[in-house]
Amino acid sequence: MVGRVVSLRVESLHSIFDSPDRLKLQDAYSEHALFSLSCVFPETGPGARFTSLYNADNRNLKNVKNNERRHKLVVQGRSGVGRFLCSMPQTSHDLMSFEVDVPLAEASLMVVVVNGVYSQVADRNPPIRSFKRTLVIIPEGSGSCITNEQLYLTNATTDQVKKAFKESPAPATEPQPVAVAITSAEAQQKEAMAVKFSEASGMLPHYSLVCLEENGWDFEKAAAMFTQLKAENKIPAEYFPQLQS
Repeated sequence: MVGRVVSLRVESLHSIFDSPDRLKLQDAYSEHALFSLSCVFPETGPGARFTSLYNADNRNLKNVKNNERRHKLVVQGRSGVGRFLCSMPQTSHDLMSFEVDVPLAEASLMVVVVNGVYSQVADRNPPIRSFKRTLVIIPEGSGSCITNEQLYLTNATTDQVKKAFKESPAPATEPQPVAVAITSAEAQQKEAMAVKFSEASGMLPHYSLVCLEENGWDFEKAAAMFTQLKAENKIPAEYFPQLQS
């Protein structure tokens, strides 16, 4: 359940990243979020085209030796991350190239790693780049938010370039910000429902929330799905705090 929900949210995040109003993304970050960019590009040749747009903010630790500069290149705060993302070159991501991994998923912390390619929009022959985003996500309010992100960019491999943008993704719904903290009355009702579902199912609150989200916040439908998956032994043990070592 977690993997599919995360993948959908990752697609929403990048759909917004490719849109004219990229500033909306800042709502997905915590107030004290940290962000850093690291790049590896050739200095000359066709692969070096348009890379100067990234050089000033490149925090590649093999190149940046000065500790003070390393510190300055870490973008801090929700608004700071929002401004930085807006300053980056215009992009078009190939959603079909995405590979999403969740190496850690607990109630208090989730780590999501996204790999894929994007086209750096330019006047002619836009270059294809490869990216890796490592997102550290924590609970906030009734939702969750990104508290740390490391973005790594390099040129796409020959094989990646051949495959890029060859498949068409399914029609997307209106993109929604990823993991925005909500304080509305509706959000409070959902939070109460998640707590109730957690008590009834025995699952950790985070996974109870995911189950309800997947079932359109229909408590009975979510309960039926939970009962079925549990009977089929398809719910990981770590979803239940009493089963954790």
